[in-house]
Amino acid sequence: MVVVTDPDTRRLIAELADEPGYVELGFEPWISRAPAHIVVGMREDDYHDRYQEPDKLEDGKEIEWPVPWWWVDAGKAMMLLLLAAVDEGLGAGLFGLFPAENNARLRDALGMPADVAVVGVVTVGLFARRGANVILMGTPDGVKTITIR
Repeated sequence: MVVVTDPDTRRLIAELADEPGYVELGFEPWISRAPAHIVVGMREDDYHDRYQEPDKLEDGKEIEWPVPWWWVDAGKAMMLLLLAAVDEGLGAGLFGLFPAENNARLRDALGMPADVAVVGVVTVGLFARRGANVILMGTPDGVKTITIR
């Protein structure tokens, strides 16, 4: 994880997340306004390296991975960051970067190793001045939009 508090770097992250496009649609620029960004990365080879140690081998080989736990664990880390922020009375958000090349651009800008994949960015700060009035909920039939009045 890399914690970013520098305003210029936070603006770069917001640009990579296409925040200007969201602002044009009427949304608040919450990414660039958040005082702390926590960039969560993962390195798949850390898991392979560990599971090639003698105490983890099965029949002399690394286990077959039925699930890519490196992604799962990165997701759990992001959830813990979000929960910890809320527990401290702070606001928090989570976003990813699209297109995928923007993840590499962010990784390079932060000086992270080339074999680390950026999984997502967690923002931490004070709650927004105006609460959200729309909730997007996943349903079996797709995404449902709920407007709060």
